[in-house]
Amino acid sequence: MVRRRLLFGAATLLALVGARPAAAGSISFMTGDVEKDMPSSSPDVVTIVNHPDSQAQTAIYQAPWITQNGWVNGRVIKDVRAFYDQSADKLYVGVNFFGIAGDVDGNGVVGTADPKFSGTEQAHLGLFSHSDTSIAVGIDLKNSGTPTIIAGIASDKSIIGPGTDGFTVNWAKDSTAGLSGQFGASLNATHNGNLAFEPSKAHPDFEFSIDHLSTIPGFSITNGIGISAFSGSSDDIDVGEDSVQMTHIALEQIPEPTTILGWSLVAAAAACGGAIRRKGGPSLA
Repeated sequence: MVRRRLLFGAATLLALVGARPAAAGSISFMTGDVEKDMPSSSPDVVTIVNHPDSQAQTAIYQAPWITQNGWVNGRVIKDVRAFYDQSADKLYVGVNFFGIAGDVDGNGVVGTADPKFSGTEQAHLGLFSHSDTSIAVGIDLKNSGTPTIIAGIASDKSIIGPGTDGFTVNWAKDSTAGLSGQFGASLNATHNGNLAFEPSKAHPDFEFSIDHLSTIPGFSITNGIGISAFSGSSDDIDVGEDSVQMTHIALEQIPEPTTILGWSLVAAAAACGGAIRRKGGPSLA
């Protein structure tokens, strides 16, 4: 009896040790800098590279005087990063810019352009203007190759969400206007996300989250998701537009704690039983 109790206690202890949740880590938008808040070195962050470092000033057009000043325009996207927190059912997305998101001429001040700039640069990503400035992220939940939902700043400023700078989460609609014009019916009541920070020199990138991802029709964690992105405006004449093609990514799956515990108990008991048999100890039968 004593041996049985000791064996059960050992198996239980091993099971509890083995039953620690397989944590997928967590994300905290603390700085507004994607490379700090969502490091690619994290095994749970998926990075979609758009342009390597060497292409910072050649990936999209910018006027020669911008390059001569050593500036990088605020349209060119370096990469897009994603993290799905299964326990919180929240998707985190970071659009990582070479410069400052929305700082079109690259002078370091969003909303204030250099006198040489031929176009216009809008503060608050064009919220209080008629500008079609847009930073948009399309999310494909159905493996269709096209967005199911779209999040960000719409080019149509009549579509304004409750988030910072009018950030909104909407159904995607068919549009010949490209990703920036595909904002359909609002999803903000249930799946509201928000920008972590308004882009600025202190917070240079475009970071946001979307709540209750798994409750959106079409979502399946086993299928993963697709992500595309756009940054641009027709107002910034001296700078081009940039985009990230739809790219499919896998999502981290974490076993339920009860499943982990069950298998840990089985494994622990088997390990203890095997050890006793190898030592010639008595059988539990």
